[in-house]
Amino acid sequence: MKEMIKIERERVQSNWGFWLSLSIGCTIAIAQIIMEVGRRSQDIIGGYRNDASCYLPSVFNSWIGGSGFSPYSFSYRTIFPILAILPCAITYFMDMKTGYVKNIFSRTFRRNYYISKYLVNFIAGGISVVIPMLLNLLITACLLPSLLPSTNNLFAPISGSMLVALFYSHPYYYILIYMLIYFIYGGVFATLALSLVGFVHNIFMFTLCPFLMYYCLGIIASYIYNIHIGSWSPIYILDLTQPYKVKLSAIIIEAVLIGTISSAIYIWRGFKDDIY
Repeated sequence: MKEMIKIERERVQSNWGFWLSLSIGCTIAIAQIIMEVGRRSQDIIGGYRNDASCYLPSVFNSWIGGSGFSPYSFSYRTIFPILAILPCAITYFMDMKTGYVKNIFSRTFRRNYYISKYLVNFIAGGISVVIPMLLNLLITACLLPSLLPSTNNLFAPISGSMLVALFYSHPYYYILIYMLIYFIYGGVFATLALSLVGFVHNIFMFTLCPFLMYYCLGIIASYIYNIHIGSWSPIYILDLTQPYKVKLSAIIIEAVLIGTISSAIYIWRGFKDDIY
């Protein structure tokens, strides 16, 4: 098992999809720094007005995670599932399509391959969506001061939002928790892609399907928002500014449901289908 995990990890590291995912994510992250953070850092004091509605540019309202209405932030969250599936899930699709698994199954137990692929895929999906965010945060922290968020300002998230007290008192802890959410959702959507192998036979559609499901969840969420458990749309769950108040219960339930169903389908098809 350990040897199989090592092989899958090395395959991810040498896979073009992993580096393409990081390149796309980091390009958006750096573009946001150049176009938004860079401009704010040029004259921090110059834009200050001495009234309650003004707040000096800070890491927490300038980095890509704190700029919910930024086109860069929205773009990143829109292509989130694609970034998650590129590193490893596509290799599973190609393994099945090309018959590469026949060679693997002749050398090791089938369960070793499926378990190691599942674990590496989940971790790779999570890492690929977190690294660009952390890169953006790190560079932004080098350019702007880490001023504590002000409660007397038009600052997001607003009162009643999830972990709002933590955000205003210890914003970096708040960001750390959200990065964990990003990691989990990245892994969940990467797992969702694994479950589609066998149902989708075109690599383009295979890449597009998780994105379409991600988008459909957002549409469905717009109809069930009034259930009083917060927004179910992943694109809003992943928004650190919480324009629609997010509840922890919604995050957990959605991640568990998608992850459990996807994992069950992946395991069922993996051990049921005869690849010969």
